[in-house]
Amino acid sequence: MRLISIFIIIGTLLMVEPISAAEKIKLCPATPNCVSSLPSEDASKKIESFKLNGNLANTQSVLKDIIQQMPRTQLIEQTDNYLHFTFTSLIFRFVDDVEFEFNENENKMHVRSASRVGRSDLGVNANRIAEIRRLYDERLSLLGN
Repeated sequence: MRLISIFIIIGTLLMVEPISAAEKIKLCPATPNCVSSLPSEDASKKIESFKLNGNLANTQSVLKDIIQQMPRTQLIEQTDNYLHFTFTSLIFRFVDDVEFEFNENENKMHVRSASRVGRSDLGVNANRIAEIRRLYDERLSLLGN
């Protein structure tokens, strides 16, 4: 009987589909140290999504270039429609996760910036996304988009 239970569990696990990029970006937790463009009940965490710059490859390239020029950043994961970066604070070495999900059908990219630890971020995540957005829009205007 125990062996049958093990086979059922293994079979169930094998049937689970891998997580798509659309499922990688999660909603913000209850703590006030996260901002996201995904739908949320908490309006204080809501930020606007970014507009895609023409094709997906160009958009990813521009975004990666901007973020990798920022201090203490690291690209963690990249797929066709997803980018995940970490930002590490200078003094206390706190790590924040910044994720982008690209949706060509909607011509936008969702974004989430969240602290891994603590309760408050003193507005760091919202300010970071505002700066990335400013640099992104500036780069697009230089490219004539």
